[in-house]
Amino acid sequence: MHNSLFIRDRLRQTNADPMRLERRDPHRLVAPDPAARAAEGEFALAGAWQLSAEGLDAAVGRLLVDDVADFLRRMGVQTGDGGTGQVQFALAADLGERDCRLRCQPGRITVEGGGVAGLWAGVAWLEWEMRCRRGPILPVGEVERRAAWPVQISQGPWGGNYSVPDFSPEYLSDDAFRLYAHYGVNSMMIYGDLLCYVQSDIFPELNTPDYAHNMAMLKDAAERAARYGVRFSYVVVGPKLGRDHPLFQRLPEVRGTGFDRGTGGLHFLCSSHELCLDFYRETFSRLFGQVPQLAGLILIVAEESFYHCHMWRGQVQEMCPRCGQKTNVEVLTNLLGVIDDAVKAGQPDAWVATWVYNTQPFAGGALDEFIRRLPPNVIIDHQIEKNHVLAKDGYRKQIWDYSIDFTGPSDELLHIAATVRDSGHRQFIKSETGIGLETFQFPYVPAMQRLAEKWQHVRDVRPAGVQQSWLFFGMFGSRAEELGLWAAYAPEMPRDAFLRRIASRDFGPRAADLVVASWGSMSRAMGHLPCICLQTYYIGPSFLGPAHPLVPAKGAAVPRVFDAYLFYLQEGEETFSRKQIEEARTSLVMADLPETARSVAMDWDAPSDGWDIVIREYAIASAEAEEAWKKLRLVATLGETDSDRARLRDELLLTELVYRTLVSCENTVRFLQARRDWEERGDQAARAEMDRVARQERQNALDAVHIYAEAPWLDIAERTDGIFNPCAEMIAAKVAWIDEFLAG
Repeated sequence: MHNSLFIRDRLRQTNADPMRLERRDPHRLVAPDPAARAAEGEFALAGAWQLSAEGLDAAVGRLLVDDVADFLRRMGVQTGDGGTGQVQFALAADLGERDCRLRCQPGRITVEGGGVAGLWAGVAWLEWEMRCRRGPILPVGEVERRAAWPVQISQGPWGGNYSVPDFSPEYLSDDAFRLYAHYGVNSMMIYGDLLCYVQSDIFPELNTPDYAHNMAMLKDAAERAARYGVRFSYVVVGPKLGRDHPLFQRLPEVRGTGFDRGTGGLHFLCSSHELCLDFYRETFSRLFGQVPQLAGLILIVAEESFYHCHMWRGQVQEMCPRCGQKTNVEVLTNLLGVIDDAVKAGQPDAWVATWVYNTQPFAGGALDEFIRRLPPNVIIDHQIEKNHVLAKDGYRKQIWDYSIDFTGPSDELLHIAATVRDSGHRQFIKSETGIGLETFQFPYVPAMQRLAEKWQHVRDVRPAGVQQSWLFFGMFGSRAEELGLWAAYAPEMPRDAFLRRIASRDFGPRAADLVVASWGSMSRAMGHLPCICLQTYYIGPSFLGPAHPLVPAKGAAVPRVFDAYLFYLQEGEETFSRKQIEEARTSLVMADLPETARSVAMDWDAPSDGWDIVIREYAIASAEAEEAWKKLRLVATLGETDSDRARLRDELLLTELVYRTLVSCENTVRFLQARRDWEERGDQAARAEMDRVARQERQNALDAVHIYAEAPWLDIAERTDGIFNPCAEMIAAKVAWIDEFLAG
């Protein structure tokens, strides 16, 4: 969704939803284990403790004190003004903005930070140390943690709004910023249409009547976030205007490249015309001048969001007469330089990062030239894994987008990183904390070893910043997101040691080995996903999982319960279009099997259509995921506290849903393959296979119903990136359709 204007009621409801509020609370399952005891070199917090933040900004100090007091009370520690123990918060001039230091002695604890973000990082590690000891217990001595990169960006909070301009507390409440602070995140990604923030003397036709209100709301939210050491990183969506827009009627010369993506002709602003450049100067300098707490801009220049005259060449119908005479590199480096100067005129410490999401428009050495010719302050942002050919068992998988299977770094990323270093620029790395496009319907996949391996690869590139997730689910404080805290602050701690500590913390010491083994099985499962998507984003069993139907005949009418409104498709619409919210229904069903699996970006050398490889890989993946689920079920008798058991219930339901989704992927391909053979050749064995698979998938779907009842946070109907029907309703329709097929 490019802006929040048309789903305000939904966003207001989700931000205040008790389920989301509870899950966004970083202390929601904090409780002491009665069996926890201080070991040698440790001490337990005895008696009452007093917390103070003298010398800090009053609002920041109050939030720090309240947060740690809440944590200690949940740990069974008395707090108050009369306490003999002391917890003090202080700034330290020798630490960087995000760095922290803990000094822990019986009766006195000091949390130091180089800035507000560092103080909150200190709180995160103070609580981590106690939680891993399962009680109010700390190691004696000093621990210093310095951030590996100065900027760590996460997606918007689960249920809270991330899309401009609605950032008042009823849409984006302070608990979101508190959550980021506990996970080492110091920047929240906001996203959407630049025209929400335009009050232009140059192009008054683009002005928004709500400019003052929108700017005041953004400024207030940025100030609230800053108390938690969090700043906004704005992913800008540029204007897409109709050919006869009033601006173009008055000034036809500023009309840039025209295109049509099947929704009617639209135009960008010219990327080279001096009036357009002045418009960007005016708009961005005002934005950062009025909201100086903004961290920076992320400008995606291929192939979405920050539109310019060399974007979407495949749909171009009318090339800009000015930009068409220049190369992509010439147009973009000049445009980015203008914007960087404007941003710094408004706020000298702010940054501009350019993200070449798809490098195809920069083929033939143009990408290297683009990097070298960028203004020196502009940062390069690029994905850890995208655009890579991954050799697998008997086939090659095209990693054309974010992947949980391939952990990186891609050859492309390594080349870009080397070019960035040689040119003297800085680099951000885009990654994903808990999913890939193979699995993006989940909040995260409990494949912790694989996810940690990706973080290790991010760390190896030594970036200046990390964009740790896109806008798929929403941050809510998962163990996968905690890996970002580990990667940024604890390079001395081996992966397996970290994973075992959080397994012991969350499920109990006796359960830790089995939990880590379960994560290992799920990590292996993710290594057998044959393609990024079985069809495309949101469509097919890799998204709907056990709610995905089996279409019994070619051309069969798919029930409308399997339709959805997909907001990302607004990408091809005019700015502020409502069509993808109100008119454009999309079926989420994979109804037919393409001729070969090359349609899903695979390649192989054997003389087959490739679907046998897809079936084999999903079968292996589902078997490994089932093993992960079985291991977790053995943990049920080993949890020692109510918190252990509550966490296990969550993990079991999530793990089971991943398993059943992989089963649905295998069964859907098997069924459609058999249906094709039946329809083309009348093969009776194929018809029998259709019946067999249908019965198996019917049971798989029914067995999944309880998941959505017990864990509504896993139901895709709760997502805010589209409008989806509840999974239970889809499963009911699916089972009825299968019964009708079997009866026929």
